[in-house]
Amino acid sequence: MYNEHVSLYSEETNAENSAGLAVHLYRIVPHIHSTRFSTLYMGKRSANAVKSASIEEKQRLVKYRRIDRSIILTLKRFYDYRDEISGEKIGDEYGDSVVEAHHIDYFTRSQNNDSTNIIIINPNYHQIIHKNNLRLNRKKFQFEFENGEVLRLKLYEHLMV
Repeated sequence: MYNEHVSLYSEETNAENSAGLAVHLYRIVPHIHSTRFSTLYMGKRSANAVKSASIEEKQRLVKYRRIDRSIILTLKRFYDYRDEISGEKIGDEYGDSVVEAHHIDYFTRSQNNDSTNIIIINPNYHQIIHKNNLRLNRKKFQFEFENGEVLRLKLYEHLMV
């Protein structure tokens, strides 16, 4: 049987705290658990509809982190919102840019938000890096997969320290 788990969060941002850092708080909205969407036929619910879906609320502890987002914004502007791996502007044809900050040494482990620990990449590469738990070879400016494939940075000027 197919189960779908969806967690919905709403983000509240305080402009700055007393230390001048952007603070992002995540408030939990109920966790929704459902099995396949109920079947509708001719405007009537099927007999299985009542059994096939439900909404459950769960309380969870959510951590929040304080990050000076101006460092990330400065890097995005420095690279003109280009992906550092491909060198391309993602979403530019639609009048928008879609790039994300990736902490080379994961922020949750290092709490290092220095610009030399951040690269600007598109969301697809970001997911690939995290799903494969890749580490950046700082000498070659590339991520190396177990199968020998590499993702080489085309833009890395800020890392040459």
